[in-house]
Amino acid sequence: MPWVVLLAGLWGAGCGDSAGQGNDDGGTQSDGDVGTDGTFPSTVLDPGFGEHGVLRAPSAWSLDRVYASDLTAEGDLLVGGTSTGLGHRAQPLIARFTGEGALDSSFGNAGFVLLPILDLAEVTDLAALPGGGAVIAGTSFFNDNVSFAARLDDQGALDPSFGDGGIFTWDDSSQHVAVAVDPSGAVVLLHEGSGGIEVRRLTSAGALDASFGSGGIASAPGRDPRDLVVLADGRLITLTRDSDTSWVQRLTTVGAVDSAYGTSGSAVMRFEAFDLAVHPSTGVVAVAGNGSSGGQVLLLDADGEPVATFGTGGTADVTTEDQLVRVEWLPSGELVVLDANLYRFPAALYSSVIRLGPDGGIRPFDMTTADLMRGASVAALLVSAAGMYFVGDKRLSSDTPAGADVEVTLLGMNHDGTPLAGFGRSGLAQAGSGGAAEVVWDMARLSDDALLVVGSAGVDPILARFESGALDTSYGTDGFASAYHTQVGRVAVDDADRIVAVTWVATVVRFLPDGTVDTAFGTDGHLQDLPGQARSVTLDGRQRIVVCGWEGTGDQYPLIARYLSDGTRDPSFGDAGVVLGYGDATAGTALDCHVDLEGKILLAGERFPPMAFPALYLARLNDDGTVDTTFGGAGVTALEGSAGANRILSRRGGGYLLANQYVFDESLQIMAIDASGQLDPGFGVGGIATFAAHPYPMLGFLELGDGRILVAAGVKDGIAEQLAVWCLQPDGRLDADFADGGVFLLPGWGRATALVPDGDGVLVGGFLFHPDSGTDVALLRLLP
Repeated sequence: MPWVVLLAGLWGAGCGDSAGQGNDDGGTQSDGDVGTDGTFPSTVLDPGFGEHGVLRAPSAWSLDRVYASDLTAEGDLLVGGTSTGLGHRAQPLIARFTGEGALDSSFGNAGFVLLPILDLAEVTDLAALPGGGAVIAGTSFFNDNVSFAARLDDQGALDPSFGDGGIFTWDDSSQHVAVAVDPSGAVVLLHEGSGGIEVRRLTSAGALDASFGSGGIASAPGRDPRDLVVLADGRLITLTRDSDTSWVQRLTTVGAVDSAYGTSGSAVMRFEAFDLAVHPSTGVVAVAGNGSSGGQVLLLDADGEPVATFGTGGTADVTTEDQLVRVEWLPSGELVVLDANLYRFPAALYSSVIRLGPDGGIRPFDMTTADLMRGASVAALLVSAAGMYFVGDKRLSSDTPAGADVEVTLLGMNHDGTPLAGFGRSGLAQAGSGGAAEVVWDMARLSDDALLVVGSAGVDPILARFESGALDTSYGTDGFASAYHTQVGRVAVDDADRIVAVTWVATVVRFLPDGTVDTAFGTDGHLQDLPGQARSVTLDGRQRIVVCGWEGTGDQYPLIARYLSDGTRDPSFGDAGVVLGYGDATAGTALDCHVDLEGKILLAGERFPPMAFPALYLARLNDDGTVDTTFGGAGVTALEGSAGANRILSRRGGGYLLANQYVFDESLQIMAIDASGQLDPGFGVGGIATFAAHPYPMLGFLELGDGRILVAAGVKDGIAEQLAVWCLQPDGRLDADFADGGVFLLPGWGRATALVPDGDGVLVGGFLFHPDSGTDVALLRLLP
């Protein structure tokens, strides 16, 4: 998810009302002009814009899966895992967060470090170093039987004094590599080798330490390495298992089995162990796992013997059916464990936190963790003097869909389970711009001529700001703001540069110019009283908010709602601010809305007449929501075809233009409709220009200063897609002087979905596939 290629959104986003067509301000449309003379004779990519005309702006990397984390001595949090995107292989990715839960911009690229060291590689463990650096360890599934350890400095760069350019690799068959650093700076690794479990120690220079074990390698029991801890005196504690038997073993500083520990150097447990924690002052070892009766915790004293006062003979039965995947000591001497609850919620992981007293009994927390932890694949539990942190790779929220691809999530709590003050928002902090596939849904011009781009990555929204062809890194976090819990669709910008957006959950949300939610709008920035689905949004000349979609219960009917600027419904419009249906109330949907220069409201969508295929329509309403009977037939113009997508804009010479994908043969249709609602016979054939383009139902739409029309979309090319921009003459014919016979094509997988004017050129917004970064947001600039 590293890069962005601006092309706008999947709902045909961007150009229309919110892109500066002059449709929303009730005034002139001069902001839609291209060039000082309004002409656009030919088009090529602007070589001075981005890289060969394409802008790829760095966004926050997507940490798709989290496997490891650690706390630094300075109180920062290090998180490691993998980053994947469509078309490129998994690669190790490390993130560093401050103690307040924000990405540390001084580390790597805006807080992230991507390490393309092996194909299909992932980080399975990491250890923080003094000063902010780290040692990471992992394995590659593509390079058979290859694992690695790498050392990063405090800026996230590979340390060339370690191994080969910062990396040490070796052959093994491990699925998991654990890592720790001893007091001398040596790196210790626990992994599965060809002959069983191995413990390797590397010198500070990243070479096998010949003084340890046999040539730098010692052995441990079992087949599955789980955890590794270095004691203050340099001795090692390892946790391994094989089927339903687990071992805690202690090794001396030279890699020999410490026979004074347990029985011949090991404590044997008859359950599946997942994690261990060593008390820093007493040396008591807590082991968490899954036994025959459910989740269990075992306590071993400093000599490897069960602590008789804990639970029953050293073992506490904590849960039934579930498994305990993480355990840590609290400063009070109590234990905190993480319960995966895999069996209770098979569809969506449900994690909870449990506190145990010195006797193994459960102690209550001062907060309920259910809603915070539902849907979370929690990879780590960390405890410091300041509090405790839970690190996961799905959003810790009850409303996240199961299986959704979401960024790294950190939950901070005090030791008593209350939210950690100053950490994120109510103890919750999230990083990055979203999931593995970044796309753009809409874009619009701001009053200072900057460009606002709205998109999504996974289920997270992206709000980005661009100035003069570059990402404005002062906006949000390094140019990106993400402030809402679901994907944002179409947007409009008011006179104060506030962004009004509709979302995929029938909600209207308003953002301030800096990308944060405007809590003075509606209820904490949101309007959730829409009785149906929202599809599009626009503003009229009085800055009132018009939303359209369809009523969501029973038979579907077009839905139009109007709100005042404070988020309350406009009582002068329809029935308490809402209009359901129009004219004869034929069932259907409203897919786009537009306010013309006279304040009339235009709706385009599908009608569902009885015993017939859906038909395209254009309806016009008066300012009070009543049907304008002077338009078409009783306020509605029925059009041939079915609406795959709609974009409406006012035509400079009067009337309207409508862009549509004709569903039955997937052709591109541009329709010219006069002010009375009749098709303009001087445009195309009978008012319709049709092109056998097979576009996807996501269209950008723009009229130039000389009356010509630009349409942007993605077109099919076999199984692939191409980004396409068409230029039409005012009469609907392709403009032969534009690009290649009137059509600009950018080969490769991608789609264009929005258009906005940009001085002497036009910006095309949408998304492109890139072999190194997957599907990303993109901007192209076309020059006269």
